[in-house]
Amino acid sequence: MTKITVIGAGAWGTALAVAASHMNSQVALWGREEDGVDETNRLRENKQFLPGAKLPDSIFVTSNREVIREADLVILAVPAQKMRFIMTNFKDDIFHDTPLIITSKGIEQRNHCLMTDVLTEIFPRNPLAVLSGPTFAKEVGRGLPAGCTLAAENITTREFIIKSLSSPQFRLYGSADMVGAQVGGAVKNVMAIATGIAVGLGHGENAVSALISRALVEMTRFGMAFGALPETFMGLCGVGDLMLTCSSPTSRNHRYGVALGKGLKVGEEFEGSTLVEGFFTTESVVAIAQKLGVTLPICEFVDSILNQGVSVEKAAEFLLKRPYKTEEIDFKVA
Repeated sequence: MTKITVIGAGAWGTALAVAASHMNSQVALWGREEDGVDETNRLRENKQFLPGAKLPDSIFVTSNREVIREADLVILAVPAQKMRFIMTNFKDDIFHDTPLIITSKGIEQRNHCLMTDVLTEIFPRNPLAVLSGPTFAKEVGRGLPAGCTLAAENITTREFIIKSLSSPQFRLYGSADMVGAQVGGAVKNVMAIATGIAVGLGHGENAVSALISRALVEMTRFGMAFGALPETFMGLCGVGDLMLTCSSPTSRNHRYGVALGKGLKVGEEFEGSTLVEGFFTTESVVAIAQKLGVTLPICEFVDSILNQGVSVEKAAEFLLKRPYKTEEIDFKVA
């Protein structure tokens, strides 16, 4: 029996623990706060982060690090911007041959690093994989069908993880393109803010559809400059995740964009302490694109609002008045 530990007892970590339990694995959900861990164990439900999703009895919720040391697989369900800090604390708890599965969707703001770069610095010998795709935690936690890309360069690692985690309710499709899977997961959050702004401004469904279509071009262009394969963005971790996040009010990034379009000021409180990954990723994406010589008009549109003090109205006007051009199908840098 495979021993799987999920680090991070938030909504996504809880949902992944439920998904992992479908294959009768021995699943542990590690959380930092003892009070929250005790309550979740007692109620068999994470009332704070994922209410309504019942935890099978087979899932052990704990704050004891021993479950991390004993794991055959470790799933990392922590925010991208906290990945380095949190995982550095577990440097001595994870054996060098234990596969680490990255589920965070973002680019490190301070160093502009992909999560694989961050983890390689901390765990240089561990096999790494990336899980990404169109998934909302509340649906995965309820056992509703979902599909994801599981990207790992090592085919043995990839097949082991897919065999351990994939089920009729949680279908995993293998890929070797770890860069593409990460770029897709990170950039779609920025695009979701953009489409949310369009909704908040009342621009209509035509505008949202156009934004999503052009967002796919930008995502692919950016990924290719990183060395990703263009076909990766035609799959679950590309267009699949993009469509879901950019069109559903369930998406926090989309809701944040709607709020901005309706007048929320940058820096004002949004839904209490809810983390919006796209806010932090936007600056990194634009900064990296500038270094690589990649043009990303939609990402730059969001960045101008979040980081340069441009009003949503002015930024939208500038985006709509960009010079006309032939629709690109070859994903050139310019």
